[in-house]
Amino acid sequence: MNKFLLLFICIAYACSSLSAAGKQILEEWPNKKAKRVFEGQMGNYLVIAGYFEDGKKRLIMKLEKKDSKNYLAKATSYNPDGSELCNIKDGNGELKVLFGNGQVEYVETYKNGRLEGETTYWWDNGVLSMTGSYKEGNKHGIWKVYDKEGEEEVVYYFIDGKEVKEQEWLENQNK
Repeated sequence: MNKFLLLFICIAYACSSLSAAGKQILEEWPNKKAKRVFEGQMGNYLVIAGYFEDGKKRLIMKLEKKDSKNYLAKATSYNPDGSELCNIKDGNGELKVLFGNGQVEYVETYKNGRLEGETTYWWDNGVLSMTGSYKEGNKHGIWKVYDKEGEEEVVYYFIDGKEVKEQEWLENQNK
């Protein structure tokens, strides 16, 4: 009986120290209610969680560290009512994340744990905020940023994650 009690206390202490020591606020939105939190690290895995203003889960991501880079191993996003919206189990698929008002905030595609293809972001009023694409986890191609009324503000050009001038980007397209 004493061995069981001692084992229970050790497990409880280990779990509480991971959650208490591991949690660190990475980003807090202006209203100080919604936040993204580093939940902890287990071996080569990092766990990051996002929460809606009311404290309900918004997004849980499990990232695997390989070759000094983080790869998405698993992700689950949630609706504001707490129900599951989408789930990526093997690092492949589309991830959709919502604002607390139910509007889509962004849609990203992952391939082998890395961002790949078109990515789109919206403002919380449903208006397009930014578009661009990724190639093997790096920004690649044309990225456009829009204001809250949907007017194009800025255009960026990327080649394999490096921002370049428009002319260099155009020349690279002809190769």
